[in-house]
Amino acid sequence: MGFSPVRDPYGRRVFLLSLALAAAVAFARSLGLWWAAGAALAGSALVSSSLVANLARVRARIAQLARDAAGEDPEDRSLETASLETLADRLELARRSLADAHRKAEKERDDVLGILEATSEGILVLGEGHRVEMLNATARNLLSPSIDPLGRRLEEVIRQRELLEFASELSGEGRAKARTLDLPVGSEKRVVGLSGARVPGDSNQSRSVIVLRDLSELAHLESVRTDFVANVTHEMRSPLSSILGYAELLEEDPGLDSAQRDATGRIVRNARRLDAIIRDLIELSRLEHGAGPVLSETDVPELLRGIVDAYRESAERKQIALEVRIFKSVGRLRLDPDLVHQALANLVENAIKYTNEGGWVQVRAKLVTEDGAQLLEIAVSDDGPGIPADHQMRIFERFYRVDSGRARAVGGTGLGLAIVKHACVLHGGRVELESSGEGSTFTLRIPIESPLA
Repeated sequence: MGFSPVRDPYGRRVFLLSLALAAAVAFARSLGLWWAAGAALAGSALVSSSLVANLARVRARIAQLARDAAGEDPEDRSLETASLETLADRLELARRSLADAHRKAEKERDDVLGILEATSEGILVLGEGHRVEMLNATARNLLSPSIDPLGRRLEEVIRQRELLEFASELSGEGRAKARTLDLPVGSEKRVVGLSGARVPGDSNQSRSVIVLRDLSELAHLESVRTDFVANVTHEMRSPLSSILGYAELLEEDPGLDSAQRDATGRIVRNARRLDAIIRDLIELSRLEHGAGPVLSETDVPELLRGIVDAYRESAERKQIALEVRIFKSVGRLRLDPDLVHQALANLVENAIKYTNEGGWVQVRAKLVTEDGAQLLEIAVSDDGPGIPADHQMRIFERFYRVDSGRARAVGGTGLGLAIVKHACVLHGGRVELESSGEGSTFTLRIPIESPLA
């Protein structure tokens, strides 16, 4: 709605009132009432002065509003002397500009909502008190709320404990560790990945944005892959064992000439390499399907020294100094010795394999506290060539090689670090890499119960 042209109503009001008072003065003089005429004149002056003052204040206020609406310099006083019609025009222009800005903001909001609604990931936005402010169609399909969730607390809408815990972590700490959970969707269960962030708002308020990604198809494909690898490797192991056994017997035949012995040696070496790959694949598959660590009282110093001693001969062949340092705090602990052995043995083997002759490899073990939890920290360091930064994110992938040419020269299956990672994860721990161009340190951090006496 626009403004109507205004012709200074206060001026007309002053004019009409002045006419009325002038008429009153003339009437009083005609009756000879000079005192009444004087009073009327004085009253006319007072009323006129009051109206003029009010008009000035109103004009100044309208000028201020016009400046504010147009975003002009507040010190500019030129509008205060403009006519009311000019001020009204300026206010009308400002109103139209604000209306255009409002329509543009609404269009941008609708565009953003349309994009969020069409995305394949579920978007859930929680306000103060975990009240649902927005969720798109994908989130509705995955969560299957029985009632309209908008404006309600998340606890009223869903019953998935892990999702509620994730939302609480997000709102309380501002971050939450990404995780997966199984959500019932109709008659089936879907594997859903959770990630999120807390978004600061006005007046110290914030919103939590949770992203739900349906990983069911990926989980199914991963299951098919691991089952296929497990079945194939088991089927290949028996005939390969026969080939390797007969090749080793043939290699010992004293009647072979040099060419035959060389060919037999190649068969044995490649069969052993293939056997090592199959054994690692079987072990990796077992770890991927593991139910959890089997905890038992373990003499950790004895376990670590046993692993180091098993590789001492390999280190001596390359004149590598191999040593182990164990802090006094490390003694008998409750952990899974098989998982620790698998992880550490692969790290020590890799360190010796990739360290040049005359180098060194060191194994260190100590207890540390992290976020109130006690961890067994085992670090394997070497002075080898190191791992470039652009390879470090992928170093724990199956069959990943930093330098394929050198990897073929030193041998190995490319599965060792994947086995290390899965052994740590299965134990509830993690493995970290630190390498700055020369030398590398792989650190295992494994949760443990209180040290045993």
